Amino acid sequence: MEYFFAYWDDRFALKDFLVDFPEVSSAQALAALRKGADADFPADSEDGRMGGMPVFRGTRVPLRFMFESLKLGESVEGFVSDYTSVEREDALRILEVASELVEIATYENVVPR
Repeated sequence: MEYFFAYWDDRFALKDFLVDFPEVSSAQALAALRKGADADFPADSEDGRMGGMPVFRGTRVPLRFMFESLKLGESVEGFVSDYTSVEREDALRILEVASELVEIATYENVVPR
């Protein structure tokens, strides 16, 4: 899976990676992301912390809080000023990954239309 992260580091779209490497399933690629194989990935999840809920790495701030804030119309800047332990760059990286996952789900017709 090292080549996956070379793609990711170069900001290639995940769907482009899957087209170029058909032997890797989207489930494998997404599992690699979920397990935090990317050392710079700003999210973490542990069974003994926050009930296993995904949080911003090094904090107790659930990722869900950011998505809920954005859904209510708050900006990323507003969110990080409310949760000072979260870096703006980390919040933007999570949004970037979420965007890629939505593209993949749509590409593979996983999301109902």
